[in-house]
Amino acid sequence: VLVIWAQPKGATPIDVESEQIQLGLALAPAITAGRVEIRDDVIHATRDKIEQALSARPYDVIYYTGHGTLEGETACLVLERADGSPEAVPSYAVEQLLAANRHLPSLVVLNCCLSGATVGPGQGRFQDVGRRLVEAGVPYVLATLNEVYVGSSQRFMKGFFVSLLADEQMNVERAVTAGRAAVRADDRAPSLAQTFFKYQLLTAAVAEPKVEIVREEVVPVRGDSLYVS
Repeated sequence: VLVIWAQPKGATPIDVESEQIQLGLALAPAITAGRVEIRDDVIHATRDKIEQALSARPYDVIYYTGHGTLEGETACLVLERADGSPEAVPSYAVEQLLAANRHLPSLVVLNCCLSGATVGPGQGRFQDVGRRLVEAGVPYVLATLNEVYVGSSQRFMKGFFVSLLADEQMNVERAVTAGRAAVRADDRAPSLAQTFFKYQLLTAAVAEPKVEIVREEVVPVRGDSLYVS
């Protein structure tokens, strides 16, 4: 597993320590059993740092947590520059970053806002990060359709990874259902319309959305905060 964290200057703060604890708890049984290894943590991720990590060794799973945004009709991951300032990296550049390596991961988790959001195909290709990675050859990409809440995201990811690593099959579809159920079961979570279906599993078989996704106005519920900056 390669874990990538980005927290640019001026962006809405992300509790990286809490994220690390939650991810560690979810992965702990599989790590203890020797089935999973967190090989690298890329903290304050820049393009160069990610490129160096990807070129150094292969990874089966890439987990990104940070910020995502839309610039026009193109979704972006918000990484850091060398000085810590934000750099909105468009979906096609993220695709190129991964596609430059011969060994593609089996699963990419994009735990940020808008990583699967698209307002339609641009020049014949969708412009969200998730579908661009599927087009590059990644078998499974977990992405979000809109803004997501920190607390809801942590609950989803814990349920997702616990289910994913429950046995040797590592059933991704089942894990997504478990993640959604973890959010639904928590009465602190916002409404289903705001959270339940925001987490989408993208594969080559369903790389194109059935509906057009547009940005919506969302209101934090009971003190939960947004990843979006």
